[in-house]
Formats: sequence, C-alpha cells, structure tokens
Amino acid sequence: MPPCSLASSKQTQTLIKTHGQAKTSDAEPLTHHSVSKPFIDKISVTLMLPSDVREIVSQNLEDALQTPGFFQHARYSATYKHSHLIACEGTAERVLFQFGRKGCGKSDARFEFNPHKTGSEGVFGLDYKLRFVFPNGWDDVVQIGRVSRIDIAVDVPDLTVDDFLYLPALGLSSERFRRDGHAKTLYFGKRGANQIRIYCKSDEQAAKGHPMAYSVVRVEQTLVNLKSKVCELSQLPNPLKKMVMTEHCPVRPGWETSQRWAMFQDCVHARGLTAALALLPQKRRTDYRKYLAEHQALEWWNPDEIWKHWPHAVQELL
Repeated sequence: MPPCSLASSKQTQTLIKTHGQAKTSDAEPLTHHSVSKPFIDKISVTLMLPSDVREIVSQNLEDALQTPGFFQHARYSATYKHSHLIACEGTAERVLFQFGRKGCGKSDARFEFNPHKTGSEGVFGLDYKLRFVFPNGWDDVVQIGRVSRIDIAVDVPDLTVDDFLYLPALGLSSERFRRDGHAKTLYFGKRGANQIRIYCKSDEQAAKGHPMAYSVVRVEQTLVNLKSKVCELSQLPNPLKKMVMTEHCPVRPGWETSQRWAMFQDCVHARGLTAALALLPQKRRTDYRKYLAEHQALEWWNPDEIWKHWPHAVQELL
C-alpha cells in the first residue's frame, strides 16, 4: 500500500473505470453454501486539515453554499458550524458532511455515511462533488481522514437468532430483546463503544415494508476511535476472530447431570446465555464457557474465510 499523502492521486482514473459497475452485493445474492462477505455498514471519518487546506475548503464551502441544490439540509450540530447532506449521483444514499469546529472541537471536518448502500458509484459521485470543495476531492479524506467509527457487518442467510449462541467475552454487558417468544436483537457491550449487535435483518426489513425472500441474521461489530486513516483500513486486524459462535443446544457434557444441563438450557432460552452463565458458581461457569467454546465448529461461521473478502469491502471507499 502506498504511503498516505495529501497530494493528487490516480483515484479519479480508478473511479472512472469502476463507474457503472454493479455492486457485488447486488450481483451475488447470498446462498446457504456461500461464504458470507463482510461489508461496511457505516463509517464516520474526521479530518484535521493543514491550515492552508482549511482555508481553501472554507472559501470553497462558502461558494458551494451559494449554489442551489449543492447541499441538502441536515440536523443541527453542536460541534460543527456547518452540517449538510450531500446527494450523489449513482446512489440514493446521502452523505453527512460537517465542517468548522466550534470551540475546542477535535476535528475540522467530519463525514458519515453507509458505504454498503453508497457503493463505488456513489463514492464516484461524492468525489465529483467534493472536488468543488477539497483540493483533491474524496482522496483528501482517504489520505488524511481518521476513522472515528466503523460498523463491520456480515449477513448470514437461512438462520434465526435462536439457531445459535454467541459466547461473549468475560465481563461484557449484554441486552436481549424478544418478540413472540423468540430472540430478535442481542447487544453485547456498551452503546457508543466497541459494541456487537446480532439481529434478524429480514425481520427488520419486513417491518419497513421490504420483505426478503429468506431469513437473514446480521452480525455487526462497531469499532470506535481506531486512530487509523481511511487508506489504512485494509490493514485492520480481523475483529470477527474474537466472536465465538456455538451450537444452541450442544450435547450434555459427561461431567454434568442431565437435570442441571436441562435447567441451564432452559435458562439460556429464557434469560440469554450471558445471564444464564452469571447464575452459575465461578468454577462451574468457567467449565461451561470452556465446554461451549469447544462446540463452535459451525459451517456458516469461519472468521478467517470471511475476512479474506475484507479488502474488497475497503476498495469501494478508495
């Protein structure tokens, strides 16, 4: 990977080559036997600009604000003087752009959007518009922008949240939401931090009036304050390797009684795995965690194989 620098690049030529291509997510629908591919469901990027670039952007922004239709209205920001949405050709997704820190703000500018929905065509359209504001358009964001938040998601077909168990790390807080007696959404970790969410994406889409042809479970990891530039994302260590998925009802271990194991499984169904483990004595809890971790050979969850597709997900941003 070439070193990061705030200079002109070949990005425009690269984007022109990819412009008009179909998104992989549309061209390759999920099937039961396919390896699920990670994608970026949300990204937030902040920029500390060199003083000369900051002045250029500030002046260009004032000119853009006088151009009808260049920006769309966005919610008021307590951190930035300007908060606008950018509509880009090639996508219905809009990009949040904020600029001009107030008081002791930590960055000069901020971008937030969903790259999975935007796709390479949308990034091409974003680059075109940003070249009226930034000296090198989107490439300036790629080269100097730091990722303050990224949501990495994996969609697994033909599953429900009740079909497996997630074994969280010790001490990781969790919440569990149910509907009609079935688990719908699982949260592990605190909101605004490195949180894991597991939920039924097909149910969410059906509630919005967009039913899917099959059940889909989404596994999503939020990472905050990466201190990595956008151009360095391909080097991100695999966060999925820490996620332990195990069988929902593994066979009883030889050292446990049938009654205790049945009670534990019933408690898992009623309270969730984290709460069920918390009710056990410390020694027994350790034994249970170890035993469950030994039953994670699930055909659909192979973090190493899934992560091999990560460079393609990042490429849509570059």
